[in-house]
Amino acid sequence: MNNFNSSFFIRNRQKLRDLAKSDLIVLTANGLIQKTRDDDAYPFAQEGNFWYLTGLNEPDIVLVVDQNEEYLILPNRSERFQYFSGETDVEQIKKTSGISGVYDEKSGWDKLTKSVKKSKTIGTIKPSSEYDKLYDIYTNPAARRLLKRIKSKNSKIKTEDIKKIIVGLRETKYPEEIEAIKKAISHTQKMLYKISDNFNEYKNEKDIEAELAYYGVKNNLKNAFAPIIANGKNACTLHYQSNDSDIDKSAITLIDMGYSYDSYCADITRCIIKKPSARHLQVHGAVIEISDFAHNILKPGILPRDYEISVAKFAGEKLKELGLI
Repeated sequence: MNNFNSSFFIRNRQKLRDLAKSDLIVLTANGLIQKTRDDDAYPFAQEGNFWYLTGLNEPDIVLVVDQNEEYLILPNRSERFQYFSGETDVEQIKKTSGISGVYDEKSGWDKLTKSVKKSKTIGTIKPSSEYDKLYDIYTNPAARRLLKRIKSKNSKIKTEDIKKIIVGLRETKYPEEIEAIKKAISHTQKMLYKISDNFNEYKNEKDIEAELAYYGVKNNLKNAFAPIIANGKNACTLHYQSNDSDIDKSAITLIDMGYSYDSYCADITRCIIKKPSARHLQVHGAVIEISDFAHNILKPGILPRDYEISVAKFAGEKLKELGLI
């Protein structure tokens, strides 16, 4: 399962190089986060922008894009780490990313330090704060660690936040990206139809979660996010995660899920009830009207914010008709 070859990542890096004004571009992969004990880490998830430029799903690698060359710096790995997690396949890294220059920690940072000392500006992604108050979560420390290390080599170097440039590049999808998104959606849709068809067999929310997990493993898919299976009042918690309540078949069961295919994700929410009441059908009819409206006005040239406002206004009218606001 791989829609992408090195030419995709090479093209992305070249476009970034063309748009960035900095003397030097340096980005890092996400790092591993300790879970419960010394050798136990949370499942690794790559920083999306780093993947977009390299295709690599390895932690702690540093990407350097200089004016005339580009290279990767691998992190130091202890013998203990390699015994438990395996050795890094350098040749596969070169093949995937299209970058021939791959250095170990010492030689790579010696090389990078020389460039940092003679550069006035460096392009990187501005690190997040340690704690995100909006979502009440701690953030990955890799980018903060990278910038601190660079500043230690040249305290006067100025930084250019290139995240907006990369986001701008990612807004235009290439055929291989569209194909990956379609496959992620197709698998997600197939799973939701299966759940609906077999719904009477499920006794507990976790029965549905187990079905999702089995299909994902069998088809080499990852969850795009932790699935939400919320029966009845559980659906009032927007990011309900317990997924362990018995299912009351007279109440609606909300399922919010999506599979990830080649790092591209689906995200679909559906509500299932086998014997809907007249009120259920009334609300469902309004949802269909809103969905049809949203599809009909989605055309080339419309700005996302204008699109969102238009759909929100139409949804507001339907909510008033239903007596919900």
